[in-house]
Amino acid sequence: MLVNAGAFLDDLTRLSFARGILFFGSSANVSLTGTKFRVEDIEPEILAIADLVIDYGLCKYHPHQSSSTLLNLETLEVVRYGSCFEDIADAMRRHFGVALPPPPARRDKE
Repeated sequence: MLVNAGAFLDDLTRLSFARGILFFGSSANVSLTGTKFRVEDIEPEILAIADLVIDYGLCKYHPHQSSSTLLNLETLEVVRYGSCFEDIADAMRRHFGVALPPPPARRDKE
């Protein structure tokens, strides 16, 4: 399973598979309230219902100030343009000959 979130989550995933235990996490935010990059930014109501909270520090891609990029691999549709989209689009083009559509223009950068 590709989690692509670093060595810590790779180890958690490996242990989960080895023990046959389902392990998953939420996006740690209330819908439509934006991405949280630190534990202290997570809403109290989310923290209150969590079985376990691991403060692993500031998220790796916090400089992007966006959620993850979501790509439907069956249709190659970009579901959400987010962090590292340019890297993903470049890899898709170079390794698979697939050109992803560019992100829509952002009004805050005009």
